[in-house]
Amino acid sequence: GAVNGNVYVHEGATLTHSENGSTKDNWLELTVAGDVLVASGGAIDVSEKGFSGANKGPGAPSANRGSSYGGRGYPQDNNPTPSCYGSICCPDQLGSSGNWSGPGGGAVKLTVGGTPSVNGSLKANGGNPQTTGTGHYDGTGGSIWLTARRMEGEGPIQARNKAYEAAGGRIALYLTGEGETFETLTGAVDAKSVSSSSGGTVYYQLAGQEPGTGRIVISGSNADGVKSASIMTDVPSSRLADADEFTQQRRPTLEIGNGAANITADIHLADLVLTGGKGAVRLNGHTVFVYAKRHALGTDEAKQIIRGGTEENPGQIIWVPRGLKIMIR
Repeated sequence: GAVNGNVYVHEGATLTHSENGSTKDNWLELTVAGDVLVASGGAIDVSEKGFSGANKGPGAPSANRGSSYGGRGYPQDNNPTPSCYGSICCPDQLGSSGNWSGPGGGAVKLTVGGTPSVNGSLKANGGNPQTTGTGHYDGTGGSIWLTARRMEGEGPIQARNKAYEAAGGRIALYLTGEGETFETLTGAVDAKSVSSSSGGTVYYQLAGQEPGTGRIVISGSNADGVKSASIMTDVPSSRLADADEFTQQRRPTLEIGNGAANITADIHLADLVLTGGKGAVRLNGHTVFVYAKRHALGTDEAKQIIRGGTEENPGQIIWVPRGLKIMIR
């Protein structure tokens, strides 16, 4: 839909979309010419509006394990979980439901000509299991894709799971106002897993940056990526994603807090940043080209860079100094 003026979400009010079942039928997509004001106590909230019913959606497991979306679910009893899906830079997928019918988060796409002021909340979180038993299989976080001239507010922006084995969702924030930064957005922004599964992704892009060249943050999972390399966030996503992400022409910065990035193909990055000692990168035999001056990765690079390939091809990080051009045939 489209609104020529402003949108006000007052205290006690919620803007949302209808629930989904096993197919993607409903999402919230709104273009607003003016401002969007979410008052304290108000919400744009599509939590628990994603895929619903037992094991629905591209990231739904086939047995007792956590569901996946922006990250991978928890591999209960060492059962592998589905791979991640959907675009990191342009997230529009619903969150997947859990083995016990915990619904995934819904999907929001807001394009705002003015300023969204989020003093209430903007959420696309997953939901609790709807049945009982010996496990806790909730739904993943959903998607938030917000484009605006300027952003402000102290309210949270979230695409989390609820509490158990499911993974986080995806968030992308785009600023179109020249000289604007995300410093005016003071509320917490996260697509984390609040359990021991993988965190999802948050993508930030400023005005003037080419598409796909912003900053990707993987953080907020309770998993220690060095110790729990099986609980990972796929980079890039191999399903329902833009094939041009992470190419030589579209190089984002990848920043990892706690949790692990699972490299699924040769990729190109403007920079690679590991903050602290819990973030990890698992190379799986692939090459990561980093177009920056060589710097330390985390606090213990030998442990935080996990090769994961074969003896003949363990994987590698190639630093490409500014001004140096490489040709890949």
